[in-house]
Order: sequence, then C-alpha cells, then structure tokens
Amino acid sequence: MLGCSSLRRVHDCKRVIDTVNSGLSGVAISDADAGASPATYTRLAEAYDALGKQLEGADSEDPALSKTFGAYRELIQRAAKQSRTFSEELDKPTSTPEEEKEKESRLAHLRNQAKNDVNREASLVRKLNGLCHPQ
Repeated sequence: MLGCSSLRRVHDCKRVIDTVNSGLSGVAISDADAGASPATYTRLAEAYDALGKQLEGADSEDPALSKTFGAYRELIQRAAKQSRTFSEELDKPTSTPEEEKEKESRLAHLRNQAKNDVNREASLVRKLNGLCHPQ
C-alpha cells in the first residue's frame, strides 16, 4: 500500500508541475521586461488567470501536497490580481505633481507586494520539491 501512495504522489506532482510549466510558458516576459505598458500587465494577468483555472483541479490524497497545491494556486491568483491592478494604476492619468507622487507610491507598494510573492513562490517550490522528491 505504501508503494501505491508513493506512485500516486509522483503522479499528482507530475500533473501539477506539467500544468505550471505549461502555464508559465504563457507568461513569456519577466516583470523587468514589462516596462510601463498597461497592456503588457493586462496580458500577464490573463496568463496568470488561465494558469489559475488550470490549477483549479489540482488536488492530492496527501494532505500536505494538497495544501501546497492550494497555496500555489492562491499565489497565481494573487499574481493575476496584482498584474491587473498594476496595469490599471499605470493607465491612470495624473495632472498634478501630487497625483504623480501618489501614483508612484501606489506603484511602489504593488512592486513590493510582487517581490514578496516571488519570495513566497520560491518557498512554495522548495516545499513542493521536498514533498515530491523526498530524500
């Protein structure tokens, strides 16, 4: 029975990893390449939304693996929302130096959230690796 659960875990991991890799290939640019183009961030949001939908069925009988899949799905959904918000913020016109300063402050806050999520993603990937490839 133990062998079956190990095989099931490997299958669950492979399915999610293949989905994530395929979905992330749709996110063909990095944040640094996106520049100040609202349309680019809208496309990023759409790519993250698509990946989030693909991950909706990701589950496992292993509670730790299922929880980690869910956390990764939430992270992708948050990336979609943040990309969309960043796009909207970039697109907002400003007419005074004060408005421009406020806009830059909001953009800086969004950038900081994105950096935190990159760190969270790295942590989740390490956790998935540990669960999917136990030593």
